[in-house]
Amino acid sequence: MGVGGDQAHGSLQKIIAPDVLLLSQFDLEYRREVYRWAAEEVRTVVSTSTWIAFLLTHVEGILISSAAAQLGLSVGNVYIARSRVINRLRELAKQFELSE
Repeated sequence: MGVGGDQAHGSLQKIIAPDVLLLSQFDLEYRREVYRWAAEEVRTVVSTSTWIAFLLTHVEGILISSAAAQLGLSVGNVYIARSRVINRLRELAKQFELSE
C-alpha cells in the first residue's frame, strides 16, 4: 500500500511523461514551420514598410511609437500594418491546418 497522501499524488500528477514532452516539442516545431511558411507568403504580398512595421513591433518587441518614428509613419499606421499582417498570418495558418 502506497503512502504519501494527497501531496504525493499531486506531485506525481505534475511529472510530465517523456512522450508528452516529445509531442510538445513536435507541436512547437510544427507551429514554427507553419508560421515560417505563412510569414514568407505574407511578406511577398504586403508593402515593405508594412512588413517592417510588423517585424519591429511584433517580432522584435519595439514600441509602436519608436517603430513609427523609425519608419516615418504615424502610430496609427503602424498599428494598422501590424494588425493586417497578423490577421493574414492567422488566415493562412488556419487554411494550412484545414488543408492538412
